[in-house]
Amino acid sequence: MPISDAMKGILCRRALPWLGLALVLILYLVSILRLHPRNFFGLTLDDTIYFSSAQALAAGKGYILPSIPGTPPATKYPILYPWILSWVWRWNPMFPANLAGALGITVVFGIAYVTLAFLFLRKLRGIGDAEALLLTAFCALHPTVLFYSSSVLSDVPFSALALGAMLVANHAMRREAGPAGALGCAFLTGLSMLMRVLGVPIAL
Repeated sequence: MPISDAMKGILCRRALPWLGLALVLILYLVSILRLHPRNFFGLTLDDTIYFSSAQALAAGKGYILPSIPGTPPATKYPILYPWILSWVWRWNPMFPANLAGALGITVVFGIAYVTLAFLFLRKLRGIGDAEALLLTAFCALHPTVLFYSSSVLSDVPFSALALGAMLVANHAMRREAGPAGALGCAFLTGLSMLMRVLGVPIAL
């Protein structure tokens, strides 16, 4: 059965925001590549702590600080991000070649963060799809966001988990929502706490 012109128009209008988001994500990825993110490694020192602790986890030595004499337990950061990075070391133990994998993890979380930001903005009253796309683009292409998206740091992964938890919580508070929403919110909130201590305020 052929699709009517009216139906085609409706489908086109529904697809346009997602095509706009796809364009924003492409610009986001291109901007990160143009920064040559591997050159940022070691700039903040925190990324070296994360990555060296991830190496220790991959080697079965536990969550420690191998760069400090006595290799004390790592207590500065929660374990989730180093644990995720440890799989990069398991996949490719050659440094600095494995930096690409570590940065790829941050970029994947960054894509999730930008997408969730768009979904969050669309739900705000008084903001249409065009405004949501402009604000999403501003957020995605902001120099601070691009810097952290180009680094082996937990800021962008935490932002994605925290924003995801808030979106699911908003859905779970509706009358028609079932228990799955509350469970999903609890799961994402727990992950955000394991990613950064700032996940505790998100839980509260």
